[in-house]
Amino acid sequence: GKPVGQSAFDLSNQCDLRLRLVTLRSTNADEEGDYYNGLASAMPSCRAVDDRTRPMGDPLEASTDKALNWLAGAACDPIVAGAPGFQKPGLAAESVYLAPERPTPLQQYLPGAF
Repeated sequence: GKPVGQSAFDLSNQCDLRLRLVTLRSTNADEEGDYYNGLASAMPSCRAVDDRTRPMGDPLEASTDKALNWLAGAACDPIVAGAPGFQKPGLAAESVYLAPERPTPLQQYLPGAF
């Protein structure tokens, strides 16, 4: 979620070096898009937990539920970047991933891959 896009440029066929350069800036219809410090500093946002026990888009998943309630006009606890207690999102100490019964080698190596 950054407001820029990158392109990859190989330095040569003889070299393993690749540059990833910023080549575009994304904005909305009002030319707003400079949210380099996260969306919470640029627009109203609701604090929500990322519930990894349910599939993305499930209305019972915690962050989807918060988003749907906010869209319906309900109040929420705002995220205030830089405020005391503000934490960047990250993995919880005990992350739970949905896992297939018979995972592929990739899924064994990288939990959460589909």
